[in-house]
Amino acid sequence: MKLDLKNEQIIKLLLAIWIIISHLPIFKPLTVYNYLPVAGFFFLSGYGLMMKSKSNSKYNLLKSILKIYIPYMVATIIYTIIFNNYNLLMLFKQVTLINVDLPYGWYIRTQIILYIIWFIANNSKNKNWKIFISFILVLIYSILFRYMGQILTSYKTVFAFVVGLWYATYENKVFKYINLYSCVFCGVVSLAIRFIVTDNETIFDSVLYNLSGIFFCFSLVYSIYKINIKNKKIDFLKNMSLELYLVQGISQCFFMKTYFCDKSFLYLNNNLLIIILSTIGTIILGYLLKKIDTKIFNIIYKRKEV
Repeated sequence: MKLDLKNEQIIKLLLAIWIIISHLPIFKPLTVYNYLPVAGFFFLSGYGLMMKSKSNSKYNLLKSILKIYIPYMVATIIYTIIFNNYNLLMLFKQVTLINVDLPYGWYIRTQIILYIIWFIANNSKNKNWKIFISFILVLIYSILFRYMGQILTSYKTVFAFVVGLWYATYENKVFKYINLYSCVFCGVVSLAIRFIVTDNETIFDSVLYNLSGIFFCFSLVYSIYKINIKNKKIDFLKNMSLELYLVQGISQCFFMKTYFCDKSFLYLNNNLLIIILSTIGTIILGYLLKKIDTKIFNIIYKRKEV
């Protein structure tokens, strides 16, 4: 039984909302579990790519990258000009992903690397080899980024991507084990593993984060099968989960002082007011960003077709 695409989009939106609200006052304690929705995004990415491969759809690496890079680029330009001491060198480093100062923008660089990994692995005709090659390349990526001193979030849940590939390959066999009991069990195990993780960011901690994220993803699968939300507001927001994720930091910078931005145009002390204004700001900016990046993407591909 395949995951319903409409339900998958709703789940992506809910995961994005989880991440966004956890960065706001009052909800800060949720930040320690922020890696779980990120694992969900990586899992769904792997699942979607393998399903396309199984249907013999040709994988377009450039198209996949542009779909997430264009909104990142637009959001980065806006953020750099408004909140950073703007200069061309800084902007160049942001656009080329050498540096990623856009709040939470590290996800885009990681996802692009995963797309490239899949592009390499997908050349194999054997589905098991595709998974194995992806695993090895993700492992190499994790090791390199660790020893390059990159933030732990860049690689602490990336193996969920490989699990997504695996699940899509063996979905018909695994599906019979997906039920409420297994969902609760995997959810409990996921949270229990988090309590073992230390603040030292050791290799063992990285392994535990990945395991916790993987168990969470199996709970997520059950939710996708069972969720049934019919709401016009949800329908409006579900197709711009990425844009909402990318602009949340920009919106927060306007109303509150954050660790990633010392500059605030309207520094507020009222947490409730911050939450309301940041939420409204995120939705407005996300909507505008979706309009802009869709327009740019369509222009690029119309030219390619000509």
